[in-house]
Amino acid sequence: MDDILCDAEGYVTEISFQSYFGSVYSSIPADISLLTRLSKVDLRTLNFGGAALPASLGAVPSLEYLHLSNCGLFGALPSDLNACTNLKHLDLSGNGFSSLSPTISSLAKLEYLDLSSNVLDGPIPSELMALTNLAHIDMHNNSFNGSLPDTIVNLQALTDLDLSDNFLSGTIPAGLGSIPKLRHLWLGTGPVCPKEYTSCVVPQSTGSQLCMWCSYFCTTCDKKDRNTSNDYSTNNNANSNANANASSSSSGLSTGAIIGIVVGVVLLLVGVIAVVFIVIQCGKKSKDVEVPVYADGNQYPDAQGAYAASGGYKPDATAAV
Repeated sequence: MDDILCDAEGYVTEISFQSYFGSVYSSIPADISLLTRLSKVDLRTLNFGGAALPASLGAVPSLEYLHLSNCGLFGALPSDLNACTNLKHLDLSGNGFSSLSPTISSLAKLEYLDLSSNVLDGPIPSELMALTNLAHIDMHNNSFNGSLPDTIVNLQALTDLDLSDNFLSGTIPAGLGSIPKLRHLWLGTGPVCPKEYTSCVVPQSTGSQLCMWCSYFCTTCDKKDRNTSNDYSTNNNANSNANANASSSSSGLSTGAIIGIVVGVVLLLVGVIAVVFIVIQCGKKSKDVEVPVYADGNQYPDAQGAYAASGGYKPDATAAV
């Protein structure tokens, strides 16, 4: 929805525009820095044709929400943006950003960060581990490599972490299970494992279930449940996990099996009904005996030959008893 909102004094506070009919725009106007009370900018899908993110956005310290996904933006994320110290929501997904500024750690109020589907590479930026208010991090479909930093345990407000479709390796930090609110962890597919494997672990401090996608930690990655403190290149707890899987598989039927049983019962009932119908029809036909009816109105089923020989009454019709 396209909209510009102002406060009671006439100052612009929100700008929301989306692209129509494939239009291409030159860049985000530098004059945006004049909007001193601007708190929200949503320009998702506007096509800026390969332009860079303007440094003038950093001159809007009141900015709290910035959504620029799929805008055709390229280059480095400008360090000036880190002057937006009130920023809580930052979505730059689906662009061509190639690097982050180390000063991103100054965005201390940031709660939501989406940098997915860019061309970011190298190790996971350690500066992000200083953003302790982050609840949502999505950086899937980039080219990050190396292992998860142990300092990720600093992000105690984290609920969702998606690092799938990168080139990560190594072990999952032992303290990851101590993050109390973490519920969804996607570590997706990497160059070694072509398939995703689901694993569920129990965070050490909460006892609630954390669902994971774990496949790129993968020399022996499988579908068995594992604890986050385990190295995914080892096979600890394999026997206990196998027993758990066996008990879970024996406790229920798959959807396919249930459908097969239902179809079998229906076919059996149809067969029984068909047999009953045939038996009834055969019984009915066995009663349909043709008996001669003679001209005197009487029936003589055993005397037809005698009448015929003596020139008596001849049958003129048949009737079914």
